Amino acid sequence: CPPALKLGDSSGIRLDRRVYISGYSGAVGGQLPTKSFDWTVVKDTTSQKDGYAIIYDAKTVGGTSGGAVFNDAGEVIAVHGRSYIEGNTAAVDAGIPINIYKNDEIAKIDRSELIASTKTKENRPFLGIVMANITPVLRKIINEDPQSNFKVDIDYGVLVTAVYSNLPAANGEIVPGDIILKIDNELISDIKTFLKVFAKSQIGANLPIEIRRNGQTMGLNVVPTAAPQSPNKTAIKYYNEGLDKKKKKDYDGAITSYSRAIEINPNDSDTYFGRGYAKSDLGKKEAAIADYNRAIQLDPTSSNAYNNRGIAKSDLGKKEAAITDTEYMMSTC
Repeated sequence: CPPALKLGDSSGIRLDRRVYISGYSGAVGGQLPTKSFDWTVVKDTTSQKDGYAIIYDAKTVGGTSGGAVFNDAGEVIAVHGRSYIEGNTAAVDAGIPINIYKNDEIAKIDRSELIASTKTKENRPFLGIVMANITPVLRKIINEDPQSNFKVDIDYGVLVTAVYSNLPAANGEIVPGDIILKIDNELISDIKTFLKVFAKSQIGANLPIEIRRNGQTMGLNVVPTAAPQSPNKTAIKYYNEGLDKKKKKDYDGAITSYSRAIEINPNDSDTYFGRGYAKSDLGKKEAAIADYNRAIQLDPTSSNAYNNRGIAKSDLGKKEAAITDTEYMMSTC
């Protein structure tokens, strides 16, 4: 018989897109609780090692795990399965992207990768970088952006978009714009390959990494450390506060909360986007553009940041610059 639900494409999920969760096996007040939420937020990257790569702010109830997560088109884009609890309320929930199942990725994972993914936080190697897969759209955006500090001249490897200070990657002189080509002489084609190869590295041991920088290939050496106790949960708390205050039109309060989140984690594109949005709502267009610029530097594929920056530029009478941002926004959708 034909499937009851249509499967969507989880790779297209972006911040601010509404999601819907259904499938609770019990009842609340005699009714089946179909939940809907205003945001889809990929925030706590430490959870992604178990496959929960789509994270959204929600208040689900026990028993919802295994339920379908839908997009606006009614397509299944994830399978719900995890909550991060603060007190008696789920601060954020997470689902496994549907593409994992569509592409039969589970069957392709070999035993060594499964073993690597079960490493505890205390013995998992850590670099301290933010990465992106190189795609034609990403190359076009970066190479044509006059504010970009680097260019991408190849279509393979993993692009480093941000580096955390005083951590192994920074200590090993990796910088934003570097393209990782090899780890310990093993080729790196994308983030999935990077994670699989890097998981085999040893904490405290020298790790050779081959990179491409400014059109030149060079070798670096880093020494992975154990993953630190992440401040992300506190940053997420302030980020969610900012979202809530903005919805209540407390824009000054939202800016304060976003700024606290940035103090803890200065490399999160979504937080700069949120603060820029709040500043724009207060009429602080130039300050908003500065935040959108930083959001785009951290995530060059952020269509929302391009869109909002274009609107802010248009409000300031910078029509040509606004059109350019709109074109970039359309190319990433």
